[in-house]
Amino acid sequence: MDIGALFAGVSNGIESGGRLVEFWSRTSKIYLGFKLVQVENILLHRDADARDTRWASHHEWAAKKMYSLCVDMRGFFLKAGQFLGGRDDFFPEAYCMLLSTLQDRVPPMSAEKTRRAIEKELGGRSLEEVFSNLSLGDPLGSGTIAQVHSANLVSNSSQVAVKIQYPNAEKQMLADLTRLRILAKFLQKTELKFDILSAVNELSKEIGREFNFSNEAQSLNTVATNLQRRGANRRVEIPRPIDEVSTRRMLVMTFVNGTPMTQLKVKIRNVSERRRNLVSRKLLEAITDAYGGMILVDGMFQADPHPGNVMVKKDLSIGIVDFGQCKKLEKLDQTRLAKLVFKIHKGDSAGMISALHELGVKTKRIREIESQPSPEHLGRSGRPQILPEEKLARTMFDTRSIEGVSNSPFSNDSAIKHVEVETFPQQLYFVLRTVQILRGVAHGMGVSDFSVCDRWNKVYRNQLRQ
Repeated sequence: MDIGALFAGVSNGIESGGRLVEFWSRTSKIYLGFKLVQVENILLHRDADARDTRWASHHEWAAKKMYSLCVDMRGFFLKAGQFLGGRDDFFPEAYCMLLSTLQDRVPPMSAEKTRRAIEKELGGRSLEEVFSNLSLGDPLGSGTIAQVHSANLVSNSSQVAVKIQYPNAEKQMLADLTRLRILAKFLQKTELKFDILSAVNELSKEIGREFNFSNEAQSLNTVATNLQRRGANRRVEIPRPIDEVSTRRMLVMTFVNGTPMTQLKVKIRNVSERRRNLVSRKLLEAITDAYGGMILVDGMFQADPHPGNVMVKKDLSIGIVDFGQCKKLEKLDQTRLAKLVFKIHKGDSAGMISALHELGVKTKRIREIESQPSPEHLGRSGRPQILPEEKLARTMFDTRSIEGVSNSPFSNDSAIKHVEVETFPQQLYFVLRTVQILRGVAHGMGVSDFSVCDRWNKVYRNQLRQ
């Protein structure tokens, strides 16, 4: 596919070209800026220090451009910015500092627009008839498709969270996904040796559900029941929907107290480094264990664990909010995923390759190795080398760093530069995304040598013994 075909294909999927032109105009400036710095560094023969200084200056400029692009165009661009803002493990700090604010501090609607949106969902009743102490101009958080306000119910004075959807957000997001599908086809053919299209198709399916808050209410009830059954509700709190005042575009929930993880760095800034590291690791373990239980035991999980969606309590238990993206796994996928987690935990290279195959991850290298009597290759020292497929499995489904392997999919040291992923199971995309977000969280909290698979294997085995 050439660039002309890409533009033509995208144009067919939108109502007008203005948004498309703006997107390409702004992204091309950012892209060409990167290429210009690369050429400058070569032509001017800059040394390492001079290159670092030039890149630092450029990253500051480009980060502001990317943030403005996300905020101005909103829609899917906010989701992309949220994800990249949490990837401290490979994205430069200048970008993460700005883009991470999109996790819970997207510029909100005006107070008047918020009032109109809420009262439309109340069906003719005024805001004051249903809620008290609702500050229209000061939301608790604002994300990609909605903003959340604290309030009290007039009927019983209980504190609640009111999640109100942005007008036109659904139409804008679905149009962006049409563009993204075309772009994914282009990147898959030219830049990334990965089955991106399956990921986009899965994202499109789930985002379509995300805009109906009735689905989120149902997910909250299901996950709460699962947590209670396992006794995990003592360590993990989630909100419960209040159906009488909720609609398709407004979700009213019980209030979850706690400090958003996005604000935690400020809260613990003045404690000792030892205490800070201890708190960070304990908190990361709590989040990871919660997701291990939801994914491997319950088969239903909140699929967007960025720091803006995690509340930290005084005893370091957690609250998880925003179940708009909630994924259900089939039992067979759970079992196969648990096997891969176990093989990664044990460091079983051959087992990882077999487990990847059983999950439905297909690469050229896997088929070559499966035709050989043994997947173990020896290096020059006589010790087994880490096979490309093992690097791939660890990069996709674990958070522990591998020496010499980059987490950036565009780096020459990325695992997918050495192993082409021809097919990735669509239903596992949100598991993959969850692991990548958790890796960024661990790196951002300064927790090194942390393995999601070690924790998940423990959670799964403990549950089997009960």
